Parts: sequence; structure tokens; C-alpha cells
Amino acid sequence: GQSANTLAKALYDIYSSGFQGEEALNVLKVAAQGASAGLTTAEVSTRALAGVLNAFPEGAYTAEQAMDIMFKVVDKGVITFEELASTMGYAIPLAAALGVPLEEVSAAIAVLTRNSMDASMTMTSINSILSSMLKPSKEAADLAKELGLAWDAAAVQSKGMVGVLNDMIVATGGS
Repeated sequence: GQSANTLAKALYDIYSSGFQGEEALNVLKVAAQGASAGLTTAEVSTRALAGVLNAFPEGAYTAEQAMDIMFKVVDKGVITFEELASTMGYAIPLAAALGVPLEEVSAAIAVLTRNSMDASMTMTSINSILSSMLKPSKEAADLAKELGLAWDAAAVQSKGMVGVLNDMIVATGGS
């Protein structure tokens, strides 16, 4: 469902993102399928897919796995594929750096957008939470200590983002 010109531009973007040869053609195929199924353009689909694949360690996700996860976000959340693609750069790189799986970030995106938060605010919020875990302020570190919580990168890597947030919910009585 994509023109040759559109696919050529998408392939150029894929090569520019660091993918070569057979891998680049596979990313193009998945991006084109994603564009058709997601009612978006190959440019948007390519940008989102390449961004995810480049953010996480090599081999963490295949193009097909990453696209499936992004589609679940669009299906379960209140967000279009284009909104996801244009805002995910706020949160995905930091999540990957902390070792938070794409599935956890995607679930958070779906939940927050279903609860009336727009895409940009959702990604900004996720980024803020992850940033505060990566490098907690003195105030955050002191409060976490007072509550008996671990609020740092090590906690995220051992319990996951959801585990750390659940601990906070329990410790604060849901506040």
C-alpha cells in the first residue's frame, strides 16, 4: 500500500538510522506493513520503528516485535500511531538506558493516555519519573529513604519501573 517513491524515502531514512543491507530491508518491510495497518505513512512508521530499535541494545527487539508492541499501545491507549511516533523520543531513550523494557513503557503510555493524558504530557511524565530515578534529587532521595523505598537506577533495574512505582503506591497509601 505504499508507493515506490515513499518506500525509497523510507529506506533512505532507515539507512540514515544505521541499518544496512538485509536488516534495512526487513525494517522497511515491517515499517511499510505498520504504516498500512496503522493508517499512517511509511515515514512516520519508519521513524518510530528505527527510534525504538536504535534506543534499545542491539538484538533486544526484532523489528516485528517492536512494531507489535507499538500497535498494542495504539490499540489499548488513546493515542494515534503518529502521536506515538512523534512523542516517544521523550521517554524511550531514557527507558532503554535504565533497562526498562519497551513493554513496560508501552503499558504506561496506554494507561496514561486512557486516563485523559495527551501523548506529549504522557511522554513528558514518563521521562520525568525515569529521570528522577536515574538521578534523584536530594529531596526525592530523602523522601524515598524516609518511606523505606529504593528510588534509583539500581531499584529500576532490579524491580522494573512498575515494581518501583508499586512500592511507592504502597508506601504512600496511594497518595
